[in-house]
Amino acid sequence: MPGLPQLPAAETLFRRLDPTVGLWDRERRHANALAFQDPGRGYPDLSLSIASRLKSPAAFLESFGRFAEVRRVCGTGDRSPTAREMLAVGYGVAVVTAGDVSDLQLDFKRDAAGNIEIGSRGHVNVVRGHEEAAEFALRAYVLTDAEVLSLRETS
Repeated sequence: MPGLPQLPAAETLFRRLDPTVGLWDRERRHANALAFQDPGRGYPDLSLSIASRLKSPAAFLESFGRFAEVRRVCGTGDRSPTAREMLAVGYGVAVVTAGDVSDLQLDFKRDAAGNIEIGSRGHVNVVRGHEEAAEFALRAYVLTDAEVLSLRETS
């Protein structure tokens, strides 16, 4: 997917919230700083996805169903779980904006031409984004289960 020189400040970005205790609070709809880090995974940058490149928040969650760990946690065997199944075991979706990235004086990973590297599923990396995890957590809006499922109902 071709990159862009810049994303509009209002561009919505999704972050997957894992069901690990302490990363986020579903009832209070609050993400902790650890939700914007990847402890033990060795990723140098913060992984986000451009919402407009996806069909819905549900489609965003379901894009992770290809990973064996997600299927294991959801108990779906070799079948990719639905968004509803992922929500039921504690996955969620946090929202930040491209403006949050620039406000924090961070930038997206870029190619040799200076364009933002955008993966086929709208994936982008914020260079050293983990260093501002606490700020991302303060700015994040955590979607309710109904909001995740509202644009495209999955069973």
